[in-house]
Amino acid sequence: MSKPFILLAVLLATFGLSFRATAQAPRRPSPEIGAGISRMIPVYGDYSTDDLSEPTGHLRVTLPFATHFAFEGVTTIGRRADDYWTRTEGLFALQVQQRFRRAVEAPFQPFITYGGAGYYAHVTQHEVRRNGVLVSRHGSFNEIDPPLATLFGAGIQQRLGRHITVRAEAQLLTLLYLPLGYAFSTSASIPLR
Repeated sequence: MSKPFILLAVLLATFGLSFRATAQAPRRPSPEIGAGISRMIPVYGDYSTDDLSEPTGHLRVTLPFATHFAFEGVTTIGRRADDYWTRTEGLFALQVQQRFRRAVEAPFQPFITYGGAGYYAHVTQHEVRRNGVLVSRHGSFNEIDPPLATLFGAGIQQRLGRHITVRAEAQLLTLLYLPLGYAFSTSASIPLR
């Protein structure tokens, strides 16, 4: 082999290896855990009354599986009561968050969400007597509806420092083509690494 060919091969190999060492695969965002407040505004009333639902607590776990995509588990928990019953209830959702910004480090991240949502409740019925007459017996039961409702939403996330981000989003919940309601939430989250 000629000396110029060997020199060219050594230079290309050296340059190629050094370029490969400096080029990095896109970094995924950190997993997050978040908590906040949410509100569901049903289109046709809820399961038991025509009242608006009360504001609820909101818990979320975000597990990124790619630079732009993350799997999220979300649950809300709220409580309502009257003379006859007390309901501890909420929604749970399994959804995908899709970020629009390419840079993971960007402090402002718009995103969309899509997935499925279900409903759960624990209802305690109180014993109620009116003028000595038993009107309602004491008892309790559970309701769990599987995630048959679909949800679509959009939101924004703003990083406030290395260890906290705030997030606001709005979602539409549907059953086939029928709108069930609108969900609004705001939360703060911390990275897990």
